[in-house]
Amino acid sequence: MKRHAKRFCGILLLTAMLLAMIPAGFATAAGVAMPTVDIMPGLYRETKQVSLSVATPGATIYYSTDNKMPDETCMEYTGPITVSETTNICAIAVANGVKSDPVTFTYIIKDAEEPIFQFVAMSDIHIGDKTKDAPRVKKAFDVIQSIFPEPDAIVHVGDQINDNHVAHPEQPDRSADHQIVIDLLQKELQDRSLTDKTDISMVMGNHDSLVGNMQKYYPEEWFPTSGPGYYHKVINGYDFLFLNTENHSEAQKNWLSEQLLEITKNKTEMNKPIFVAAHRPLPSTVMDGQYATLSTYNAVLNEYPQVVLFSGHSHLNMNDEKSIHQNNFTSLNTGSMSYIEIDRGNNFQMHTNAGQVASFEIPVTQCYFVEVFSDRVEFDRVAVN
Repeated sequence: MKRHAKRFCGILLLTAMLLAMIPAGFATAAGVAMPTVDIMPGLYRETKQVSLSVATPGATIYYSTDNKMPDETCMEYTGPITVSETTNICAIAVANGVKSDPVTFTYIIKDAEEPIFQFVAMSDIHIGDKTKDAPRVKKAFDVIQSIFPEPDAIVHVGDQINDNHVAHPEQPDRSADHQIVIDLLQKELQDRSLTDKTDISMVMGNHDSLVGNMQKYYPEEWFPTSGPGYYHKVINGYDFLFLNTENHSEAQKNWLSEQLLEITKNKTEMNKPIFVAAHRPLPSTVMDGQYATLSTYNAVLNEYPQVVLFSGHSHLNMNDEKSIHQNNFTSLNTGSMSYIEIDRGNNFQMHTNAGQVASFEIPVTQCYFVEVFSDRVEFDRVAVN
């Protein structure tokens, strides 16, 4: 197996800044409209001249391009902004001393080369209420299509729902919430004409009840309707291996080893990335990789530098550089599509002086946008909501 590992070369991993994709609105609590732009945020392959405007008469726009929260000390808008590289334009409007809410417009600028394959990797969407969660899912797809109009795939790395322990007497069975996930995703795919263009793949997470319940609800093409919850899938010629870290076993480790060996037997496949998705991070990789029982998978993946492993579970901020680990293979923390938690080491709770538990949750959702080229893979970390 080392022979295959040593033959691999040519993948360049590039990561952009955390990108906020927040659409502008008009009505604000302060009564001053937020600025708007004439070019929609998204991915472009050429320099753009972006013009800002505001509906409130007499308002002045201030903006920043260094991810600083804008105020009156920032640049005053006087004319189109040249965007020649990936940039967040953060802006406010001020009228009679009253500020609008801030708004961010993100432009991902790439060169003219088109990728061979592109997909979105996300995790921990935690769906449980169709009415409440539908706007969040719609917003996520709005952002996805602004960057990848027709993504080849969406890979969800576990925790589709909130059913943690179906057998626990104090926790009702919520496995039927998987049907809500299906309904919301299928509606977005259908409304955007992506049903036959975008592959959907699921990984088993600790909040997804049981493998049998996922198999009961999801279509075969989204999650295998039989078997132990780990599987191999080829999407547009690229290999994806989906692990079940909720039931890690010697059998699964051996299966993983066999799959990788089989994939790399073909010399033409040696320099292609192999994507692996596992809900829990592996030890000694990205932050929160504390599950020592999963270390046997490290031993297998260490032989394959072309492996890119996506993990979820932690909800930790993917903009933290500890969310990227590259050694014998590459590991990436996908953040979360429900909320982000602040990295606080092993302290999962903290009490205030008043004896109350402080919150470490931030209402931001994040995921990876992945582009595969003939000689490299590029990753953009994007805040979706």
